[in-house]
Amino acid sequence: MTGAFEARKKRVKTLFCSALGMPIPLSVIAMCTAPSIDLSSTVTTPPSFVYCTAFSILKEPIPAIHYLIPLMGNLIPVAPYATYGTKAMGPAALKAMRKSRAALLPYHGLMAGGATLDQAMNLSRIAEYIAQSYYLARTLGKIRPLPLKELDNLRDQFSRYGQVKKAKPMRR
Repeated sequence: MTGAFEARKKRVKTLFCSALGMPIPLSVIAMCTAPSIDLSSTVTTPPSFVYCTAFSILKEPIPAIHYLIPLMGNLIPVAPYATYGTKAMGPAALKAMRKSRAALLPYHGLMAGGATLDQAMNLSRIAEYIAQSYYLARTLGKIRPLPLKELDNLRDQFSRYGQVKKAKPMRR
């Protein structure tokens, strides 16, 4: 177990150091090397993701208001508060991300995770789009989240999305 843990830790450190040109935060090491969750890559979004940041300040989760939410989970939860960049932030974010691939970090913004850096970044963009849609919808009226059964249907649909069945040959 230790060998796999150290290999993931080294991969994460290399990824962040080369991508950002800076030392890896302790919170990121804790997130990416946790053995109980498959988040080889995480992205903490920049301040330009203002809608996710706004909901993180409110400490308000984003419910299932869009068909893309099942790509992350049943909602975008809020992690328990921890000072950014500390060892405590990783476990706090991990707690919220056990059932979701994205979580709001209070007073900080969004963290999204996936098997690859591209997947994590794409999920963070989707989360920001959903947060913006949620904000705008709230200004227009009452929010009616998707039912859990529909979220399961959407996950099933995504598992087949884009799959083309082989056409049967035409009879002459």
